[in-house]
Amino acid sequence: MGPGFCRYTLSKKELDFVEAEFKASNEKKAAQLAAQLKEQRRRAFVMQNLDIANLTPLYVSGWENKHFKKPLQTAYEAFHQQDYETAILNYKAVLAQNPLNKAAHLGLAIALYFTHKYEGALNAMLDYSDLFNDGLFFEEIRFIVHLRNRLKDEDEYFSFSMEEIENEFQEEALVKDEKENATVINSIVVSEKILEMQQI
Repeated sequence: MGPGFCRYTLSKKELDFVEAEFKASNEKKAAQLAAQLKEQRRRAFVMQNLDIANLTPLYVSGWENKHFKKPLQTAYEAFHQQDYETAILNYKAVLAQNPLNKAAHLGLAIALYFTHKYEGALNAMLDYSDLFNDGLFFEEIRFIVHLRNRLKDEDEYFSFSMEEIENEFQEEALVKDEKENATVINSIVVSEKILEMQQI
């Protein structure tokens, strides 16, 4: 051995301490990585489902919601701050007082979806569709289909592909446009006849 060199061997206690520190450090890094991955997946899920999130309004509207404005507004704000559990609690509070509140059924379905409770979301959405006698918007039907697909439900009514549903809505839109065009043309013809009569 050269001058100043000293061979030093760690005791078992010191080795155990170093090993424990190393393991704890790795576990901490693993936990941090897992937390980062979880957050990335959560953000990706939110971004992929913005069309569903946008079904939740920012503010309460409609005379039927005036008695439930505070809990509904709290639910909307909590949802858009991604505090889904608070949103769910407030929607349930509204439904406990008024089981026929459509806004709460729709909001509950969406909040449950974002907590990955797909079966509960589907049930809330079906309750909502039962209450909505005038029919559902395209985005709402698409949400139900999406939930069915998530649950791999083979229900015949919801076995349509998204393409078939979109085609159906496009056909309805064309019929509506044709009716509106016919109304405009009729009003032009009537206006021309009135002008002719005035000139005579």
